[in-house]
Amino acid sequence: MVGRAWVTWDRPFPVGYALTRRSWKGTQLWGRCADVEGLFVAPGDATGSPFRLIGCEPATALVDALRRADDRAPVRVELCPLDASGREMQRFSVTLDTAGAQPSATGGALLDIPIADGDDKRLPVTARPVWDLWRKGVPTSLNQWTAFSAEGRNAWLRLALHLHFTRADTPLPRSGGEYHLDGRAVSDVPGLHCALGEALDGPGGYYGSGMDAMRDCLSGGFAAEPPFRLVWHDARASRRALADVRLAPEGRLGYFDDVFRTLRRFGVIVELC
Repeated sequence: MVGRAWVTWDRPFPVGYALTRRSWKGTQLWGRCADVEGLFVAPGDATGSPFRLIGCEPATALVDALRRADDRAPVRVELCPLDASGREMQRFSVTLDTAGAQPSATGGALLDIPIADGDDKRLPVTARPVWDLWRKGVPTSLNQWTAFSAEGRNAWLRLALHLHFTRADTPLPRSGGEYHLDGRAVSDVPGLHCALGEALDGPGGYYGSGMDAMRDCLSGGFAAEPPFRLVWHDARASRRALADVRLAPEGRLGYFDDVFRTLRRFGVIVELC
């Protein structure tokens, strides 16, 4: 987890990302930066475009790597985007090309440091508005994910999963009770899982991003553990939206029916309304 003291600095712009390394001793800060150029790209635009940290303030360990007189080897760190409160939104590994570090136009002795990883580390441009919303803080109202494309909803689910594992106030798993799913909001597979996560764990909640992940959640350790009752409002609208989606091309059941049967198989009482 990112320490609160790491996310404040005396500059006219906020800390956007923390750079960390983890070991058996805990999490160590390697630096922080204002932005990452080229993180979000449109299809086909990534090749040859800049991919670098902007306005990076290196911590001691990274300063040492930058000052080595010998050939500076690439440095592996974890890149942690931060929301307005300093909460870690996500975490993924990147390789820094320390030999390519240059003074930053942001000033103040900050650096711009190239990221040496390939395009597989970049995110679709459709994820940017999702991140912009989550940057303001954890969602506080339902169905905000409906404003985004299917790709954007997948980005939402990744943020929701990270929130589940990192938030300090994650409730203990509970069984029993009644929950309500808004079927009108479901128009695709990621939307179904966004709606299910919020039905069971409130705004920004997570309960799987696909069939296998949903089974993992049903097996325990997440917001709601079977048995419980799920009232699926406007289920017909959800079924129509997913009518052509199947787990396998030769599958006889649509995705809606697969989800319905899986929930019941794990002991969830599903009421279709």
